[in-house]
Amino acid sequence: MCFVEVNLKSLRKVTVKKRLPHDPSALDQLTDPAMQFAEQSHLGHYGRGLNAPYLPVMQVQHERMTLVARAGGERMTIDRNLQFWNAGNEAASSPETVVVETKSAFGRGIADTALRSNGYHRVGSCSKYCIGLAALGIVPRFNKFLPAFRRLLPHITSTQSAENPAFLAA
Repeated sequence: MCFVEVNLKSLRKVTVKKRLPHDPSALDQLTDPAMQFAEQSHLGHYGRGLNAPYLPVMQVQHERMTLVARAGGERMTIDRNLQFWNAGNEAASSPETVVVETKSAFGRGIADTALRSNGYHRVGSCSKYCIGLAALGIVPRFNKFLPAFRRLLPHITSTQSAENPAFLAA
């Protein structure tokens, strides 16, 4: 599956995601329908259009499994084979590395409890997009998600071109 995803922030700083199916053959392009979708999403949510043109910065690919509880609204996503790339750099997680995200009321779901009892603890808020930006050296600072990045860094390898050196290389 391939999507264009627009992430917007509500007044309470909650992320609102909007998705549009995207042609996989145009994976590295923001097509006219994708740009119109981004513009309309922004206009509908904030009451104004985009402030600047959007350009591709990085591509992210991963495999995802989602588990949903039959009752209670709890869910868990398990992502593996994370890959990030742009024109000059590539970074990927090791094959055995997984990123688990749980969603439950107050972080007290069955999966949360099972993970904690096995020694896995929350590392705070962090997106794969932010991890990719840091791994490729696109952003010079990543303090906000440093705890998560420190846990993932030993499991990420990266390569870079001579003219575009990455901030981090394993």
